[in-house]
Amino acid sequence: RRPPRSTLSSSSAASDVYKRQESFDSISGRSLSEKVIFLDENGPIQSFQQLLGSIKNKPMFLNFWGTWCFPSRNQFKYNHELTSFLEKNKIAMLYIANEYQPNRENWKKIIAAYNLEGYHFILTDDFKEDMEKYGGEVTGYPTYMIIDSTGKIVEKKACWPGDGKKLFKQLKEKLNL
Repeated sequence: RRPPRSTLSSSSAASDVYKRQESFDSISGRSLSEKVIFLDENGPIQSFQQLLGSIKNKPMFLNFWGTWCFPSRNQFKYNHELTSFLEKNKIAMLYIANEYQPNRENWKKIIAAYNLEGYHFILTDDFKEDMEKYGGEVTGYPTYMIIDSTGKIVEKKACWPGDGKKLFKQLKEKLNL
């Protein structure tokens, strides 16, 4: 489900990269919303059960992403509609960042720039290994999952935010809304 490869010439592609960077620079000075919650401020999230204890009895939409991953960041342009749907249906938005070289300052700037309201933490090897025990294997980025209010992973390969109504239908079906 990756976007199709571009057929642009290399000079056109370079121009697109410059425009994307220029666009990011114009929003990167934003400050964090008060609706941004860092679950790992006092220490890493090491297990799936620890995560469930942090967000009790609430269905969740998980987004595994990376600051380095353009397809992950590209999906953020659909967040306004997604956030509205999730809030209306009392579903927690959870962003789990896979960072090869964790730079919390850069990570937080990107969260602020794209106004990523919801819960956040940086993925650890321990969490990833533990999550896999519950069937939550992440094989690519971005990966989206749906977890019901009991903590059961009900969809391991959820639709992407860019799928719009298809994702909303999937969330309704999987969470019995």
